[in-house]
Amino acid sequence: MNSGILIRILGPMSGLSLALLLIGVLAARYIERQQHEQSQLIHREFRGMLVIEDLYVKMRDIRWECSLFERSGDRRHLETVTGLLNASRVPLNAAGEAARTVEELQLIRNVEQGFESFARQFRELAAEQQSPQPGRLRVLIDDQLTARILSPIEECLRYSQLVVERADETALASARLLRLGFLLLGITGCIAGLLVGLGISRAISRSIVQLDISVRSMAGQLNEVAAPVQISRLTDLQGVEDGVRQLESELGNIVSRLQQQQSEILRSEQLATVGQLAAGMAHELRNPLTPVKMLVQGAMERTENPVLSGQDLQIVSDEVLRLEKSIQMFLDFARPPQPEPSVVCVCQLIMNSCALVAAQASHSGIEIRTALPPSGLLVYADGGQLRQVFLNLLLNALEVMSSGGWVEIAASLQRRTDRSQDEFTEHDAMRASANAPAETIRLTVTDNGPGFPRRDVERAFEPFFTTRETGTGLGLSICRRIITDHGGTIGLELPPEGGTRFVIELPCRVSR
Repeated sequence: MNSGILIRILGPMSGLSLALLLIGVLAARYIERQQHEQSQLIHREFRGMLVIEDLYVKMRDIRWECSLFERSGDRRHLETVTGLLNASRVPLNAAGEAARTVEELQLIRNVEQGFESFARQFRELAAEQQSPQPGRLRVLIDDQLTARILSPIEECLRYSQLVVERADETALASARLLRLGFLLLGITGCIAGLLVGLGISRAISRSIVQLDISVRSMAGQLNEVAAPVQISRLTDLQGVEDGVRQLESELGNIVSRLQQQQSEILRSEQLATVGQLAAGMAHELRNPLTPVKMLVQGAMERTENPVLSGQDLQIVSDEVLRLEKSIQMFLDFARPPQPEPSVVCVCQLIMNSCALVAAQASHSGIEIRTALPPSGLLVYADGGQLRQVFLNLLLNALEVMSSGGWVEIAASLQRRTDRSQDEFTEHDAMRASANAPAETIRLTVTDNGPGFPRRDVERAFEPFFTTRETGTGLGLSICRRIITDHGGTIGLELPPEGGTRFVIELPCRVSR
C-alpha cells in the first residue's frame, strides 16, 4: 500500500490511541496517588487510634485499681497503679507522635497535662505512711483521671473516628469521580474513534473516486491506440484492485504491441539505411567509373593506337584513388574500428594534421592558423581516430574555400561550467556523460568560408547528408561517432561574422 495512504490512515488512529493511552496513564497515576494518600491517612489514624485505645484501657485499669483500693484498703493496688502509670507513658508519647492535626495535638497536650497532674498528686497520696482517705482518692479520680484524662482521650477517639469517616467519604467521592471520568473517557474515545473512522472512510472514498477518475481517464486515452478498455466502477478496495489489475493487463498487451511495432520500425529503418547506403555507394562508385569507362572505350575504338596516353593514365589513377577513398569511407561508416586508446598529445596531433594538408592549402591560397597552449594537452585516446577527425574538418574547410581564405584550429583547457551549454545546438551536440571530469579540452576549427546553410545546421551530422555535389555525406557523421566514442561532444556553430566553426570538447583524462 502507498506510504501516503498508510500515513493518512494510521496517523489519526495512532494519535487517538496515544491520546487515550496518555489519559489512561495519567488517570492510573492519579488513582495510585489518591489511593496511596488515603491509605497513608487511614494507616496513621488507625495507628493513632490503637495507641489511644491502649492509653484509654490503661487509664480505665488505673481507675479500677483505685476503686479496689477504696474498697479493700490494700496498698498493693496502689503499687499496681504506679506500674500502670509508668507503662502509660509509652502510648502517651506515641499518641503525641501520631497526632497530625492541630486539634489532635491540642487534645493530646491536654491529656499529657492531666496525666502529669494526676501522676504527681497520686505519688504524693501514695507516699503517705497512713492509708489515704477514700474521699481524697475519689476526688483525685473524678477531677483528674476522669475529667482531665479519660474525657480528652474519648474526644481523641471520636476525632480519629471522624477523620477515618471523612477519609472513607473522600475515597468514595474519588471513586465516583473516577467512575464518571472513565465513563466520559470511554464515551469520548468512542465518539473520537467514530469521527476518526468517518474521516478515514471519507478520505479513502475520496481517494477511490479520484483513482476511479484517473483509471477511467487512462482507459479513455488507451482507447485511442487500442481496443476499448472496459473498467468496472471502482467502489471499494476490491474494486480498485480488480480495476488496476485489468488496466495492468491491458497495458501489458499494449506494451507488447508497441514493442513489436518498434521492432518492425527498427527493421524498416535498418533496411532504409541499407538502401540509402547502397544508393550512396552506387552514386560514389559510378562517378569515378564513368571517366575510366569513357577512356577505355575511346582507346578500344582507336584501331591504330589503342594505348592510353600518360594524361589518360593519370586520370584513371586519380579516379581509382577517389574510388578507393570512397570505399574506405563507406567501410569506416559501416564497420567503425574500435578505439585503441593511449596517452597522446592533442597539440602534436593537430600539428601533424596541419602538416598533411599544408601543401593543398598553400596551392589554394588558404592560410592555416593554430592557437595552441604550450602544455601539450595530454589525453587518453586513439590518436589515429582523432587525427582522422582533424583531417576531415580541415579538408572540409579547404574544399569549400576555392578562392582563398584562412582556417584556424585552436585548443584550450577549461572547466565544463565555464562554458554555457546553449552554445551547442540541441540536435547536433552529443553531451558527455555525467561522470566526465570537470576539466575538458576545447577544440575549435574555424574558417571564413561561405558558411553552412542555417536551415541545414540540424542535419549537418546526419549520415549521407551533404551540401557539396562531390561529397559522400559521411565525414561529419564519422567525426561525431569518433568523438562520442571518446566521451566528448561535437557541435556546429555559425559565427556572426560569417564562416563556420566546429566545436569539440573532450574529457581531459590521462589514464583510465
